[in-house]
Amino acid sequence: MKRRRRLMVSNRSWWNWRRLLLRKKSELEESVKQKLKLEEALRESEKKVAALESSILQLREEAKEAERAILSLNEKAVETVENIDRGVNGIHDDEGK
Repeated sequence: MKRRRRLMVSNRSWWNWRRLLLRKKSELEESVKQKLKLEEALRESEKKVAALESSILQLREEAKEAERAILSLNEKAVETVENIDRGVNGIHDDEGK
């Protein structure tokens, strides 16, 4: 009887350990799945960051081109105003002579 009782206890203990190990295994598998999902999300985020950086560089280049065009237009406007001033002043100078 004692022997049987010991076996029953050890069987119960074994089943408890088995349940515990299975639970831990499930938890570990779930953790691995979450890790894989997070790694995939990280890769996707890195791709998006690279695309955004590329877009930013392109926009900077376009902004530089626009700035160059604005500077060129400003220079032409200044030249035009100077030419008009010279023309008007030249007319007034001719009248004064």
